[in-house]
Amino acid sequence: MLFPMSVWSGWTLWTTPGDPTGMSSPLGRIVVLVGLLAALAVTLRWWWHNRRR
Repeated sequence: MLFPMSVWSGWTLWTTPGDPTGMSSPLGRIVVLVGLLAALAVTLRWWWHNRRR
């Protein structure tokens, strides 16, 4: 581990020691969910715009 836990004491809720990317943490899951919703919104907008062509 690069930093001792005392430095990141407030950060321990958002990261796990076994997951270096942080994607399994609550914050990582929220980021993935927001990205998926944004991709869905863009896809639906594109489909709605091109449906009459």
